[in-house]
Amino acid sequence: MSLARIVTLNRRAPLIAGTCLIFVCAQTVTVSAQTNGGQAAQKNSAAMEWGPLCRGLQLSAMPIANVFSSGDPIKVVVIVTNVTAEPIALPVIFPGSDHRYDVKFVVTDARGQRVPFTQLGSILDGEPKAVSGVEGRFVPPKGVIEDVIRLDNRFELGTTGVFSVTVRRLIPDANSKPVPELISNPAKFEIVPALKNTSSY
Repeated sequence: MSLARIVTLNRRAPLIAGTCLIFVCAQTVTVSAQTNGGQAAQKNSAAMEWGPLCRGLQLSAMPIANVFSSGDPIKVVVIVTNVTAEPIALPVIFPGSDHRYDVKFVVTDARGQRVPFTQLGSILDGEPKAVSGVEGRFVPPKGVIEDVIRLDNRFELGTTGVFSVTVRRLIPDANSKPVPELISNPAKFEIVPALKNTSSY
């Protein structure tokens, strides 16, 4: 559930210190998908993989399909689950309706090499400087929040092959240094050549 926009920022008011070190909780676990674990994700797999538990939250990344045709939009479902009995607040940081600073991605190819960012991807991977605002979202007790985010406008995914995506998300905590961070499972997807139109007229 989204709360009302709580603050408007400008270039002189960064949201989260970009110089903060990141604390990453270790170990990846696999759990069965629950009924409220995201319908889009469940269509792709009977079991969902989750990143490590951190501050009562876990993060999952799952492409909406295992195989994409070259040139098609490549989207990933990003799910945050709350395993506690209390609601947990997370920020949503955005420069526009379709672009988010609070969710970071790493995409690697079959050789483990990082896929380069597009210009937009480089901006969104950096420190927020000129964004339209912040909204607070609560992850309900024993519940989830789910977003579907495009990768092909953030990364140079014009070639075919097998790729892996991992998602990161900061957990705001003014009393914790370094800032804790959620990290997802690595999720694979494949890009194949688009089928040529062989119909005759």
